[in-house]
Amino acid sequence: MKELRVLILIGVNLSSLPSSIKCLTNLRMLCLEQCILSEKLELIGELKNLRILSFLGSDIRILPDKLSLLSKLQIFDISNCYKLRIVPYCVMSSLTRLEELYMRNIPFQWEVDDGKQKHQSKNASLSVLGDLDQLTNLDL
Repeated sequence: MKELRVLILIGVNLSSLPSSIKCLTNLRMLCLEQCILSEKLELIGELKNLRILSFLGSDIRILPDKLSLLSKLQIFDISNCYKLRIVPYCVMSSLTRLEELYMRNIPFQWEVDDGKQKHQSKNASLSVLGDLDQLTNLDL
């Protein structure tokens, strides 16, 4: 399993993400779609080679700050995550290689950019998207 590059789980109850997931160091694509996810998804941040991450339609409320460690991420899909409320600024601003971002049908509220965004607010503002130089596809 250490050589595994793609992991797709659909409709799985992952109330406790197994700690062994961090051993999948060659993983390039992780899709946890229509899953029930715990609040403890920090381990995903340790998958440094991840290029594609999808939580499409999953039961998730908060994106963990540790996703900001995914510096090679190119495609990120959080569409149809109807309970998603917090998309941290630190996560969005760190995904500098992001080429595709899908955020359709989520109740997330963008913060108003007042210059204090980086340090005081939990949620990202729309202005952070302007800093993602590689972004070619955006679906809000």
